[in-house]
Amino acid sequence: MQTGLSELREICKPLALATAFEPFKAHNKLACIWLLALELDKSVLLPKESMLRLIRLQWWYDAIETGNTQNVPLMQDICLLLETKQLHKDRLFRLIEQWQAISDAPGNLSQCWEALLVDITQDDQQAIRDIGYNIFCVLQRRPDKLRQIASISAMEKTEHQALLMACRYLSQRGKTADIQEDGTLAFRLFLQFLFSRRPI
Repeated sequence: MQTGLSELREICKPLALATAFEPFKAHNKLACIWLLALELDKSVLLPKESMLRLIRLQWWYDAIETGNTQNVPLMQDICLLLETKQLHKDRLFRLIEQWQAISDAPGNLSQCWEALLVDITQDDQQAIRDIGYNIFCVLQRRPDKLRQIASISAMEKTEHQALLMACRYLSQRGKTADIQEDGTLAFRLFLQFLFSRRPI
């Protein structure tokens, strides 16, 4: 692997830290999904023209479709994961299509992060979508837009308390549900490391 977890550490340390607590064999897969999502964000946020956004997003789609890495380290890693059946094209296409769908409206990027959480956890509960939305808000430095997490009663409105409550919710859920290898544990740890003022 050329990028994976080490590259994620350079770009987003909290995500890398959460990923590091997953089983070792899941590290590169989860890191590549995060890195791809961050690249798709840039593809939508950086260009001023809609056509340029679509071109950048289509590049990722075509590269995955054809296996043409063009010496891009992340694509080399993705292709290796595809070859070894650790990732599947359809899953990555679904993610890219989420970003393509909002390319004309970058203000709707939070929807992509909601969908990403749903895809990784294989859980469509509103609480999962809310956590994805909140991750996006903090990555964009917009804590004022944080959303209360569904299914948690008597939640405090402060940023840290709300997200700690989300951690507790996921922890309780994990006692009665199968935890995906690259799913719930990563998000619980991610939220704790990223938002908590207290050590775990």
